[in-house]
Amino acid sequence: MDGFEPTLRRVVGNVAVVVGGGQTPGETIGNGRATALLLAGHGAAVVVADRRPEAAEETVALLVGEGARRAPSPWMGSGWDVAAAAPPRRPASSRGWRCPSTAGATSGACESSRSGRSGRSGGTRGWEAGPLCRAEEAAGLRCGGARHAAGGPGMADMVRYEVEGRVATVTLDRPEKLNAITVQLQDELLAALGEAEADPGVHVAVVAGAGRGFCAGYDVSGANAPVGGVPGDRDWLDRMMRGWLRIWDLRLAVVAKVHGVCLAGGTQLATICDVTFAAEDTRVGTPQLPLGGGYVSANWAWLVGPKKAKEIFFPTGTTITGREAVDIGLFNQAYPAGELDAIVAEYAARVARTPKDILALQKQSINQTQELQGFRQALMQGVEIDAIAHTAPAVREVNRFIAERGLREALRAFKAGELL
Repeated sequence: MDGFEPTLRRVVGNVAVVVGGGQTPGETIGNGRATALLLAGHGAAVVVADRRPEAAEETVALLVGEGARRAPSPWMGSGWDVAAAAPPRRPASSRGWRCPSTAGATSGACESSRSGRSGRSGGTRGWEAGPLCRAEEAAGLRCGGARHAAGGPGMADMVRYEVEGRVATVTLDRPEKLNAITVQLQDELLAALGEAEADPGVHVAVVAGAGRGFCAGYDVSGANAPVGGVPGDRDWLDRMMRGWLRIWDLRLAVVAKVHGVCLAGGTQLATICDVTFAAEDTRVGTPQLPLGGGYVSANWAWLVGPKKAKEIFFPTGTTITGREAVDIGLFNQAYPAGELDAIVAEYAARVARTPKDILALQKQSINQTQELQGFRQALMQGVEIDAIAHTAPAVREVNRFIAERGLREALRAFKAGELL
């Protein structure tokens, strides 16, 4: 599942599950197709996505044959379609179904809270397991659509989502990996932010990192290995960049709270948020190994200017402090590490007093001033440049070294001048 649920819900209504749309063709076949039919029978809206248009079309035709109505695709390109079967009034989430507080909820659709997790007020969201959730699990899906192997355990959640008053906090939760970015982590982050956007009671979201740092960048241990050669690599880069731009497009104020470490792809996340506060001693920097080019630097160039971006990115592995990141215009404010939590909480509470629709319009207007200057195109061109860079002999050599001897040894060898 590609985590498109929140965006699709905003476009076509309450989306129950995304079927297919993974990195390999044909994911709408087999368990995916059976799950689509099962969920549609429960009144869910089902989004069908496949790289092969004929496969998506076959599944949509089956759904229509079962009484679903067809809606136009909200996505560019082939292979995307929607079959909606009068979805119930309850929002979807990457973690399952939540009982709605609004009138019109169908009786019996939601049941007792799982794992004793607390509800909306002051704690982690208390997800409810209704019949649709059980149907997903029976079909080999983690509740909310994240696939796991049939009969095997589901993947561990990589983000935590909590709500206190009008403020949601989304915490990257891979502390053992310094919250390194994988497809799953980005999907869960975007799903959580989509949940906050869809909740009328949430006016602002804070993105933070668990453990010793905010985010060390992309996971280069193999968790993100794309398939399909150069075209597949380019598609992977495109997918991730469009994921960050979904935060830019959210009708929700998003604040990044950065501490400890914020490197490479972590700076993409930190800077795409609307406001970025950091601890003064945060280690902020570029990719620490020559594994590509142009993908991360585009964000920096837009904010700090081309001269400063070149100064920082030309030497591989440059780092600056959180205070220096503010001084050059990359972040908004920097504070002593011990004061950061309280200051961000106070700022988020002030933002949350602004009506949500006014916040959304303020964000849209300010963003549009950047769109008119080519912001989106500036970031997206980095996809093509980086895909080319990944074919360079030096990059292939570094990747080979990592595969054979590990990331830690590659970092040591490069800094010592023994690699390349």
